[in-house]
Amino acid sequence: MKICLLLLVLGSFALADCNTPIRPGIPAERQFWNRYSTQFIYAPAFDFDAWRTAQVDKYRFTAHSQANDKDYAFEADQPYAPLSPIWKDIPVGQVTLNVVALDEGGKELGEVGTRNFFRMPVFAGPYGKPDRSYEESAKWALQFQFNQAHYQGWKEGKRVEHRLNCYPNKIMSAVLFGMPRYAKLADKPSDRKDALAIATNCARHMMSISFPAGSPMEYWPPTYDPDSQTAKERMTWIAGERGQNVMTVFPADAGLAYLDLYDATGEKDFLEAAKRIAGTYGKLQLPNGTWPLLISVKTGQVTSDTLTIPSQAILLMDRLESQYGVTDYKDALRRAVDWVFKNPMENYFWQGQFEDIRPSSAYINLSHKAALAFAIYLFNHEKEHPEYTAMAEELLRFSEDQFVVWEPCGEKEERITPCALEQYRCYGPIVSTMARFIIAWTVAYNHTGKDEYLAKAQSLANSIVAFQAKNGGQYRTWLFTTDRKKNNNWDNAATEAAMAMLALNDAVTKKQNKQ
Repeated sequence: MKICLLLLVLGSFALADCNTPIRPGIPAERQFWNRYSTQFIYAPAFDFDAWRTAQVDKYRFTAHSQANDKDYAFEADQPYAPLSPIWKDIPVGQVTLNVVALDEGGKELGEVGTRNFFRMPVFAGPYGKPDRSYEESAKWALQFQFNQAHYQGWKEGKRVEHRLNCYPNKIMSAVLFGMPRYAKLADKPSDRKDALAIATNCARHMMSISFPAGSPMEYWPPTYDPDSQTAKERMTWIAGERGQNVMTVFPADAGLAYLDLYDATGEKDFLEAAKRIAGTYGKLQLPNGTWPLLISVKTGQVTSDTLTIPSQAILLMDRLESQYGVTDYKDALRRAVDWVFKNPMENYFWQGQFEDIRPSSAYINLSHKAALAFAIYLFNHEKEHPEYTAMAEELLRFSEDQFVVWEPCGEKEERITPCALEQYRCYGPIVSTMARFIIAWTVAYNHTGKDEYLAKAQSLANSIVAFQAKNGGQYRTWLFTTDRKKNNNWDNAATEAAMAMLALNDAVTKKQNKQ
């Protein structure tokens, strides 16, 4: 009975909430972030601002649904009004919106604009039911990682060649994140010991290949292996450099991984390695508070006009201060946070910044990644700043709106659902994307106590568990019902998912213990 009531409450909340637009734009005041968006869960508002004459009295909005061949219409005083009056009535499916200007008598003066988009399903979960606990699922997935040849090689301190070693910072950090967690879960004492040895040896190798003291990016691990053919193939869009760049979003991940390994082993070398990475961030920070996205390894010069959205660097410096009492980076942290507030929190240009994607112009390639990470920072500081909670929740809604698919819909039904999509230029279901949502919603639940967040986190987790059972314990990177993706195992993606499962398991267990 309690479960049924909870489902009814969550369902009614979702339907009501979907009518509330996400940070709608206002011409000349607030930018419209959704100019290239193709799908929406929450009522959108578009930048239709073509008609500004004395004759115009109102604007008629007509949304034609291909799902049922019906029109849904309303009138508003502004051409950029949100579609809230009709949104909950429009069925899931492709929609064509047309806006016309009207005079006082209701006569059409002309078309203001048109827009095609997909009306996405609203959350109506929880979805699915796992056949094992989230902790058991994570253990199974980490065991799969542990048994891979390139992981086993680290037991003896040997780097076994692997195609994704072309991204040392990303792939080796995953070992440091995952193996200390597996060391707590493994059944065999020998596996627990070996898991820590794997992580420790991998960490020492990563430190050994990091840029030397005195160099422009001292102590940072390389983003790309310059000798890797895979890295060269994926980096041809940086003319003349062929992978000889550091992408400044990634060293923070290595720093956070070193801290996890320090927590597991108590070896101070790893704490110092994290501090050194943060120190280099401080040294290279621009006066505006952030960092250039790409810096040449050879010259230390900036190779892209794009600026980093520094959510991960913020999490690293904040953790060093809050968990370890290291205040050396307090000023750098403050300036980075200020930059985020003045930029993506203001204009919602949450650009996708990935190692294999070309930096894009404004709004062409949005992603959830930096937005969710900054939401976590905001939740972690809501006691000092109560206003942060609403800001963080808006980031969660934005991310869900653009990157979560709750139910099968459209022409891409080979996606498992529920699922989450990575970025506009890679609009596919990725397990690490789902992991980030799970973690963010779990953090949101822990801070707000709202059951909707736990239900959403569990719904994505249940998809991962079900898909895992079909793949021998592996957290496959791409989550399609057909095997359309080969080489389907990115270590970082699988590890992020395991970390998310463990965080969710803790939240679920605490809730059950209270009941």
